[in-house]
Amino acid sequence: MGTAATDLVLTAPAWRRWLLLIAMFALGAAYIAVYALFVARSRNFIDVQRNERAETFAQAHAVVVPSHLAFGEGQSGAGMLGGGWYNPEAGGAWTVSADAWIHLALTAPDSGFELQLNAMAFVVERHARIRIGIDVNDTPLGAWERHPANAGEPMRVHVPETVAKAGKLIVHLHIDKPAAPKQLGPSDDFRQLGVFLTSLDLLGSPSAEPASSSR
Repeated sequence: MGTAATDLVLTAPAWRRWLLLIAMFALGAAYIAVYALFVARSRNFIDVQRNERAETFAQAHAVVVPSHLAFGEGQSGAGMLGGGWYNPEAGGAWTVSADAWIHLALTAPDSGFELQLNAMAFVVERHARIRIGIDVNDTPLGAWERHPANAGEPMRVHVPETVAKAGKLIVHLHIDKPAAPKQLGPSDDFRQLGVFLTSLDLLGSPSAEPASSSR
Protein backbone atom coordinates (compact mmCIF):
# COMPACT_ATOMS: atom_id res chain seq x y z
CA MET A 1 0.00 0.00 0.00
CA GLY A 2 1.41 3.39 -0.98
CA THR A 3 1.93 6.22 1.41
CA ALA A 4 0.07 9.55 1.21
CA ALA A 5 3.19 11.15 -0.25
CA THR A 6 3.35 8.47 -2.94
CA ASP A 7 -0.36 8.95 -3.79
CA LEU A 8 0.20 12.71 -4.12
CA VAL A 9 3.10 12.13 -6.49
CA LEU A 10 1.01 9.72 -8.56
CA THR A 11 -2.05 11.96 -8.77
CA ALA A 12 -0.37 15.32 -9.29
CA PRO A 13 0.18 14.83 -13.08
CA ALA A 14 -3.52 13.97 -13.48
CA TRP A 15 -4.51 17.18 -11.72
CA ARG A 16 -2.18 19.17 -13.96
CA ARG A 17 -3.75 17.57 -17.04
CA TRP A 18 -7.23 18.49 -15.80
CA LEU A 19 -6.17 22.06 -15.08
CA LEU A 20 -4.61 22.31 -18.53
CA LEU A 21 -7.79 20.94 -20.13
CA ILE A 22 -9.95 23.42 -18.21
CA ALA A 23 -7.64 26.28 -19.19
CA MET A 24 -7.84 25.24 -22.85
CA PHE A 25 -11.65 25.14 -22.71
CA ALA A 26 -11.73 28.57 -21.07
CA LEU A 27 -9.37 29.97 -23.69
CA GLY A 28 -11.46 28.50 -26.48
CA ALA A 29 -14.67 29.93 -25.01
CA ALA A 30 -13.03 33.34 -24.66
CA TYR A 31 -11.84 33.19 -28.29
CA ILE A 32 -15.34 32.32 -29.50
CA ALA A 33 -16.85 35.17 -27.47
CA VAL A 34 -14.34 37.68 -28.79
CA TYR A 35 -14.85 36.48 -32.36
CA ALA A 36 -18.64 36.71 -32.01
CA LEU A 37 -18.29 40.25 -30.65
CA PHE A 38 -15.99 41.16 -33.55
CA VAL A 39 -18.46 39.77 -36.11
CA ALA A 40 -21.38 41.60 -34.46
CA ARG A 41 -19.53 44.90 -34.35
CA SER A 42 -18.37 44.45 -37.95
CA ARG A 43 -21.95 43.76 -39.00
CA ASN A 44 -23.16 46.81 -37.07
CA PHE A 45 -20.47 48.98 -38.68
CA ILE A 46 -21.53 47.84 -42.15
CA ASP A 47 -25.20 48.47 -41.30
CA VAL A 48 -24.40 51.98 -40.04
CA GLN A 49 -22.50 52.80 -43.23
CA ARG A 50 -25.26 51.49 -45.47
CA ASN A 51 -27.95 53.27 -43.48
CA GLU A 52 -26.08 56.56 -43.81
CA ARG A 53 -25.68 56.05 -47.55
CA ALA A 54 -29.36 55.14 -47.97
CA GLU A 55 -30.47 58.14 -45.93
CA THR A 56 -28.41 60.47 -48.12
CA PHE A 57 -29.84 58.89 -51.27
CA ALA A 58 -33.40 59.12 -49.97
CA GLN A 59 -33.01 62.80 -49.10
CA ALA A 60 -31.89 63.45 -52.67
CA HIS A 61 -34.79 61.40 -54.10
CA ALA A 62 -37.81 62.45 -52.05
CA VAL A 63 -41.10 60.78 -52.93
CA VAL A 64 -44.74 61.81 -52.75
CA VAL A 65 -47.79 59.89 -51.65
CA PRO A 66 -48.92 57.94 -53.65
CA SER A 67 -45.74 56.38 -55.09
CA HIS A 68 -44.37 53.01 -56.15
CA LEU A 69 -40.74 52.02 -55.54
CA ALA A 70 -39.08 48.96 -57.04
CA PHE A 71 -35.96 47.42 -55.51
CA GLY A 72 -34.44 45.40 -58.34
CA GLU A 73 -30.92 45.98 -59.60
CA GLY A 74 -30.67 49.37 -61.32
CA GLN A 75 -34.06 50.58 -60.07
CA SER A 76 -34.32 53.81 -58.13
CA GLY A 77 -35.68 52.26 -54.95
CA ALA A 78 -32.54 50.13 -54.55
CA GLY A 79 -30.61 53.18 -53.36
CA MET A 80 -32.98 53.50 -50.39
CA LEU A 81 -32.06 50.06 -49.01
CA GLY A 82 -29.97 50.50 -45.89
CA GLY A 83 -28.27 47.91 -43.73
CA GLY A 84 -29.44 44.32 -43.67
CA TRP A 85 -29.81 43.72 -47.43
CA TYR A 86 -27.84 41.75 -49.97
CA ASN A 87 -27.03 43.56 -53.20
CA PRO A 88 -30.18 43.88 -55.33
CA GLU A 89 -30.83 41.24 -57.97
CA ALA A 90 -33.12 41.35 -60.96
CA GLY A 91 -36.52 41.86 -59.42
CA GLY A 92 -35.61 42.69 -55.83
CA ALA A 93 -33.32 42.17 -52.83
CA TRP A 94 -32.99 39.58 -50.04
CA THR A 95 -32.52 40.45 -46.40
CA VAL A 96 -29.08 39.57 -45.01
CA SER A 97 -29.99 38.98 -41.37
CA ALA A 98 -32.74 39.39 -38.82
CA ASP A 99 -32.87 43.19 -39.22
CA ALA A 100 -33.08 45.33 -42.36
CA TRP A 101 -33.83 49.00 -43.04
CA ILE A 102 -35.36 51.11 -45.81
CA HIS A 103 -34.98 54.90 -45.83
CA LEU A 104 -37.65 57.20 -47.25
CA ALA A 105 -37.97 60.96 -47.54
CA LEU A 106 -41.46 62.35 -48.13
CA THR A 107 -42.26 65.58 -49.91
CA ALA A 108 -44.54 67.81 -47.79
CA PRO A 109 -46.24 65.06 -45.76
CA ASP A 110 -49.48 66.33 -44.21
CA SER A 111 -51.38 63.17 -43.28
CA GLY A 112 -51.03 59.49 -42.59
CA PHE A 113 -50.82 56.95 -45.39
CA GLU A 114 -50.76 53.24 -46.16
CA LEU A 115 -47.40 51.53 -46.57
CA GLN A 116 -47.37 48.22 -48.43
CA LEU A 117 -44.32 45.99 -48.83
CA ASN A 118 -44.52 43.49 -51.64
CA ALA A 119 -42.24 40.64 -50.63
CA MET A 120 -41.78 36.88 -50.63
CA ALA A 121 -40.84 35.18 -47.37
CA PHE A 122 -38.32 32.35 -47.44
CA VAL A 123 -40.32 29.41 -46.11
CA VAL A 124 -40.00 25.76 -47.13
CA GLU A 125 -41.11 22.43 -45.73
CA ARG A 126 -38.25 22.21 -43.23
CA HIS A 127 -38.49 25.92 -42.37
CA ALA A 128 -42.22 26.37 -42.53
CA ARG A 129 -42.90 29.48 -40.42
CA ILE A 130 -41.28 32.83 -39.81
CA ARG A 131 -42.53 35.99 -38.15
CA ILE A 132 -41.94 39.43 -39.64
CA GLY A 133 -42.39 42.72 -37.82
CA ILE A 134 -42.34 46.27 -39.18
CA ASP A 135 -41.79 49.53 -37.34
CA VAL A 136 -41.37 53.03 -38.76
CA ASN A 137 -39.26 55.53 -36.82
CA ASP A 138 -39.30 53.07 -33.89
CA THR A 139 -43.12 52.91 -33.86
CA PRO A 140 -44.31 49.27 -34.17
CA LEU A 141 -46.96 49.09 -36.90
CA GLY A 142 -47.51 45.45 -37.77
CA ALA A 143 -46.41 41.82 -37.53
CA TRP A 144 -47.15 38.79 -39.67
CA GLU A 145 -46.58 35.06 -39.59
CA ARG A 146 -45.61 33.62 -42.94
CA HIS A 147 -45.79 30.00 -44.10
CA PRO A 148 -45.81 28.40 -47.57
CA ALA A 149 -49.49 29.14 -48.15
CA ASN A 150 -49.15 32.93 -47.64
CA ALA A 151 -45.43 33.51 -48.26
CA GLY A 152 -46.04 36.08 -51.01
CA GLU A 153 -48.87 38.09 -49.48
CA PRO A 154 -48.18 41.84 -49.23
CA MET A 155 -47.53 43.34 -45.81
CA ARG A 156 -49.56 46.50 -45.32
CA VAL A 157 -49.60 48.94 -42.41
CA HIS A 158 -51.03 52.36 -41.68
CA VAL A 159 -48.41 55.02 -40.99
CA PRO A 160 -50.09 57.57 -38.70
CA GLU A 161 -49.88 61.29 -39.31
CA THR A 162 -47.68 61.81 -36.24
CA VAL A 163 -45.04 59.55 -37.81
CA ALA A 164 -45.50 60.64 -41.43
CA LYS A 165 -45.04 64.34 -40.64
CA ALA A 166 -41.41 63.68 -39.73
CA GLY A 167 -40.78 63.52 -43.47
CA LYS A 168 -37.70 61.34 -42.95
CA LEU A 169 -38.83 57.77 -42.39
CA ILE A 170 -36.83 54.70 -41.38
CA VAL A 171 -38.69 51.49 -42.12
CA HIS A 172 -37.29 48.62 -40.05
CA LEU A 173 -38.03 44.96 -40.73
CA HIS A 174 -37.33 42.25 -38.16
CA ILE A 175 -37.35 38.60 -39.24
CA ASP A 176 -37.23 36.15 -36.36
CA LYS A 177 -35.80 33.12 -38.20
CA PRO A 178 -33.73 33.74 -41.34
CA ALA A 179 -32.24 30.52 -42.72
CA ALA A 180 -29.87 29.26 -45.42
CA PRO A 181 -31.39 27.21 -48.28
CA LYS A 182 -28.26 25.04 -48.38
CA GLN A 183 -28.95 23.83 -44.84
CA LEU A 184 -32.53 22.97 -45.71
CA GLY A 185 -32.07 21.29 -49.07
CA PRO A 186 -33.80 23.46 -51.74
CA SER A 187 -30.55 24.77 -53.25
CA ASP A 188 -26.84 25.37 -52.73
CA ASP A 189 -27.46 28.98 -51.66
CA PHE A 190 -25.55 29.42 -48.39
CA ARG A 191 -26.93 32.92 -47.63
CA GLN A 192 -29.16 33.55 -44.62
CA LEU A 193 -32.49 34.57 -46.19
CA GLY A 194 -35.58 36.11 -44.66
CA VAL A 195 -37.67 38.00 -47.21
CA PHE A 196 -37.21 38.96 -50.86
CA LEU A 197 -38.48 42.52 -51.28
CA THR A 198 -39.63 43.40 -54.79
CA SER A 199 -41.39 46.74 -54.32
CA LEU A 200 -43.05 49.16 -51.94
CA ASP A 201 -46.23 51.20 -52.32
CA LEU A 202 -47.13 54.44 -50.55
CA LEU A 203 -50.91 54.82 -50.72
CA GLY A 204 -52.82 57.86 -49.55
CA SER A 205 -56.14 56.05 -49.45
CA PRO A 206 -57.56 52.68 -50.52
CA SER A 207 -58.59 54.21 -53.87
CA ALA A 208 -55.28 55.95 -54.61
CA GLU A 209 -53.16 54.64 -57.46
CA PRO A 210 -49.40 54.88 -56.78
CA ALA A 211 -47.22 56.86 -59.15
CA SER A 212 -44.26 54.81 -60.32
CA SER A 213 -40.83 55.94 -59.12
CA SER A 214 -38.97 52.98 -60.57
CA ARG A 215 -36.82 53.02 -63.68
